[in-house]
Amino acid sequence: MEATPLTILDIGELTRAVTARYDNFSVASVNDHVVKASVMTQPYD
Repeated sequence: MEATPLTILDIGELTRAVTARYDNFSVASVNDHVVKASVMTQPYD
């Protein structure tokens, strides 16, 4: 199995595209791990 090349992600660009007050999304997955990002525009209750 060959490794795929790394992809550079601009987290700022990904989060600026969010229009909801709150969003939680997967950014990448590697083996059995997932990298997620959350955007919150108001205090968490």
